[in-house]
Amino acid sequence: MELNQQIIDKATELFNQKGLRFTLDEISEQLHISKKTIYVYFKCKEDLLMTMADQVFASIQNKKKQIIAEEMPYEDKLKKMLVALPDEYLNIDFRKLEHLEEKYPAVYKRVRQYLETGWDPVIELIEQGQKQGILKKVSIPVLKTMVSSSIRSFINDGILESNDINYTEALDSMAEIIINGIKER
Repeated sequence: MELNQQIIDKATELFNQKGLRFTLDEISEQLHISKKTIYVYFKCKEDLLMTMADQVFASIQNKKKQIIAEEMPYEDKLKKMLVALPDEYLNIDFRKLEHLEEKYPAVYKRVRQYLETGWDPVIELIEQGQKQGILKKVSIPVLKTMVSSSIRSFINDGILESNDINYTEALDSMAEIIINGIKER
């Protein structure tokens, strides 16, 4: 494994333990490399976080492609598309992103941009369900906004942590509520 990926993996591990409070010093100590070596790959912690976000969302898009290719009942496919999270990220506590917007606004802006893009396969699946009479006709821009806003709220508001709900459970619950709301009876 290349060193830049080892740095990202260690940062992900530390993020899961400490949230955004992890340091580059901790990464260098645990990987037995100098902090200067980290700077060869990443200008600063924000650059590392940006790369981590890019990697997560690229994996999510790949996961969506896999889901589309799989044979499964329509409702299951739609739910999986709405909550697409690759297996390697299932144990990450995304609730620890709560202060991302205030501490790393550029990273938050990138995350927000990702949440608002990459919807084409989901929209196609929803339109397919509407044409087949499986789903009600609903405003797709409104639905997209609801999902994106919910995810941003899960990250920003601390509501999940204060109610002891993990991020994956929240996504599953959100998808279930949305699908039951738009499903034809």
